[in-house]
Amino acid sequence: MNWNTTAPADRQHFAPAEIFAAGLAQHHIANTAYPIGHVATMRPYRVSRRAGEDDRMAVIAWEGIDQMCLYVHIPFCEKRCSFCEYTVVDPRLNQSTEDTYFDLLLREFEMWGQAIDSSQKTLIGFDIGGGTPALPKAANTARLIEAARRHFRFKDGMQISIETTPRIAAHDPQKMRDLRLLGIERISMGVQTIQPSLLKQRLGVRAIAGLVFRLFP
Repeated sequence: MNWNTTAPADRQHFAPAEIFAAGLAQHHIANTAYPIGHVATMRPYRVSRRAGEDDRMAVIAWEGIDQMCLYVHIPFCEKRCSFCEYTVVDPRLNQSTEDTYFDLLLREFEMWGQAIDSSQKTLIGFDIGGGTPALPKAANTARLIEAARRHFRFKDGMQISIETTPRIAAHDPQKMRDLRLLGIERISMGVQTIQPSLLKQRLGVRAIAGLVFRLFP
């Protein structure tokens, strides 16, 4: 099947209420990142692994597209959460692999820059996600943003966003300031629990939210 031809199963239409109900019923076995039925949902869109074929199709996918959004995945976390199915490095290897990972990211910017002439592409959205992308050193995040600015055009007024955790926001305010100085103007922070007994063990949610609001107005 051609990479941009819709698979038969995806041509079916369902009422939004049915989809929502199915999501509630299946949320314990399928998270938001990828559906669980990979054979039905992913296999029809596979690209041949013949020499150079996957690279060629990736380039074709971006032909004629002048504006795009960029997502960069940072696979480092303080711990591996049981509910998460995203790609994350073993936390014990964070320090030993962080610099190498960012080195490879910069190489990938170079490769895509040549493949699709990214200097002619305008970013209208730039999200640094993970993982916990606020966990690595701010110096590495700076390298990442500098690479994006070198290889893409930034639309005027476009915001760079990043994710963090209440723990990092509360205990490393200097990291938050460093990220703001890099031009990051939007930060998202997941709340993992609203159980009062657990919240009492940490800084109050209001104080955390206030801190982030001041640093990222």
